Amino acid sequence: MRLPAAFLKKFDRYDYVPPSIVRTPENILRSISDAREVLERHSVKLRNGSSLDQLLSQSEREIRKRSGNPRRAMDLQYVIALTGLIIGLADEDGIKVLLERMAKSEMDTTSEKPSQGKDAAWELSCLSSFKIGGIEARLAEPDIVIAFGYGDYGIACKKIYSENSVEKCVAKGVEQISGAQMQGLVALNIDELLIPARRMMYASDQDFLRAMLQGYTSEFIERHSSTLEKYARGGACDGYIVSASKVAWLVSTSDFSYTTVNIHVPIGDETAASRLRIDAIARQSSSANGLEAWVAKVGGAAFGL
Repeated sequence: MRLPAAFLKKFDRYDYVPPSIVRTPENILRSISDAREVLERHSVKLRNGSSLDQLLSQSEREIRKRSGNPRRAMDLQYVIALTGLIIGLADEDGIKVLLERMAKSEMDTTSEKPSQGKDAAWELSCLSSFKIGGIEARLAEPDIVIAFGYGDYGIACKKIYSENSVEKCVAKGVEQISGAQMQGLVALNIDELLIPARRMMYASDQDFLRAMLQGYTSEFIERHSSTLEKYARGGACDGYIVSASKVAWLVSTSDFSYTTVNIHVPIGDETAASRLRIDAIARQSSSANGLEAWVAKVGGAAFGL
């Protein structure tokens, strides 16, 4: 699968696949335990049998004794990423509110219904991507504020659950940036739009999986280009980050892999200040200058740089 030529010409500088972090079974078990401790330290009650508790407990059992159930193995990859977020961002001001939403909400990966918990996880995922890129970032209105040489810059994080809700999410994100009274962009997550949640994705190898996600993401941008441009007019926002993550079975390794693709979508001509700002974010994110510090917190070993 290859990206359309027109897309490559327009967005080649802004297409970014974050580096991967490899985890051992022992490391994953420790991460699940550490994540539970983070919740307890922030006085976030994780009710026995809750959606998040089930995810964590089932993943612990899957590591200790492989069930052969593809859904359990896929969920394990999601839990690895989720616990990394909880541990890596445990000391962030304001994280308790997001942790509470995850602890109280539906986190089942087979559910396609809107979830405040999944919205919270998307905010943390965005925050982590900036920190891995070595960009100063914190939780603050509109959702995240970063600093990369242009003063405070706002990121409104919106998770999209259906094609019909795209415009509403974009409009709300732009409204949040306006309310924060700073330059900014809207970060859109389209995981729920890729394939039905109960279906499994297959790819020949990691590169092909990335190409598939790049293709899905570029097609989303093309489908909704008029909406994206409409709400960025007049400098309402600089543009967008469109992100897609998926667990897929790789034929080459006979194992599951969790992969993320982020595409930065600037609005405006080549000389527009908004494009220059998004270009700076994309370039700094791809440097992964904060990866070593991130891995030191969450554990594992990084590759893909």
